Parts: sequence; C-alpha cells; structure tokens
Amino acid sequence: MKQSLTLALLLSATMSAQAQFITLRDEGGNVVNGTMITHHGNANEVVMGVGVLATLNGNDALNVNVRRYELNVQPGTGNYFCWGVCYGAVDAGDLPVWQAQQVHSIDMAPGVEVSNHHAYHEPREVVGSSIYRYVWFNTADQSDTVWVDIEFHSMAVGIEEQASGVRSMAIYPNPSQGNDVQFQIE
Repeated sequence: MKQSLTLALLLSATMSAQAQFITLRDEGGNVVNGTMITHHGNANEVVMGVGVLATLNGNDALNVNVRRYELNVQPGTGNYFCWGVCYGAVDAGDLPVWQAQQVHSIDMAPGVEVSNHHAYHEPREVVGSSIYRYVWFNTADQSDTVWVDIEFHSMAVGIEEQASGVRSMAIYPNPSQGNDVQFQIE
C-alpha cells in the first residue's frame, strides 16, 4: 500500500513539474512548445515574419515577458520582434540575447490567447538559415519558461543564366509561304 501511494505521489509530482505554464501555437493552431517552426522565403524579401500565439495555463494571472536568443544566424542579416511593442531591427550578432523591456511585459489572464508576438527576419539578400529561440517567462519566477525555435530559411529564386553565346542560327525556309519554319541553333 505504501509503495502504491509513494508511486502515485511521485507520478503526480512528475506530471506537475512537466506542466508548462503557457501553451504556444503557430499560426495554424498547432502546439509548438519546445519545437521548431520553419519559415521559407525569398532572400530578396525585405522582411519575413512568423506569429506565435500564447495562452496562459492555470488559474492565476501572470506577468510574462519574452527573451530572444540568436542560435545560428547568417552574418549580414537583421532581426527584430514584437511583444507588447515592436522593436527596431538589429544586425545579426549585435544582440545575441535580447529581452523585451520590463515595461513591455504583458499581464496575461488564464485561458486568454495573446496574439501580439511576432518574430521578424531581414534576409538582406543573404541565402541560408537563421535560427532564433524565443523564451516566454514568468517575471516573478524566471525559471518558469517555455520556448520555441524559429528558423527563417531564405532561398535564391530563379535559375542562374548560362552565358554561352550562340555561334550560329539559321531559320528556313525564308520566306516560308505556308510551310513549316525550321530553326537551327548552335
């Protein structure tokens, strides 16, 4: 009996320790806590963006803030985010850890979805992947966190032109006068 009670208490404590205080969802409504969202776009785009929806779990309102980490970013790109307010873009590497100002933290009510978090990446014609980690935390207990990684994958668009010249071209018969026209290009 004591073993069953001990096991039940241990399982209960383990499950409550793993409960996350916020549920994060992508724009499609999928739960993304502890995962990666990948966004593909053109390297010539001015800015790429991904929104993340946050819902507070539990029964008590909490003051929540966000911190952004550059995990692996392409030099020559820029990035910024919105949480409460939108911050200005910074160059990759200039601010590897970036926390929203305390005055911009948000009082979240349980069960109410907050849709004002947006991550932005400026590819600036640089091809490659840049990965950022966004961490939501309880300002009263900064060890109480959830996170999602966002990868912006910028790609070149089009096919590189092969610049070999045409040596000769013949079109016949000329005039065709109702016959099929033939082309010969070398």
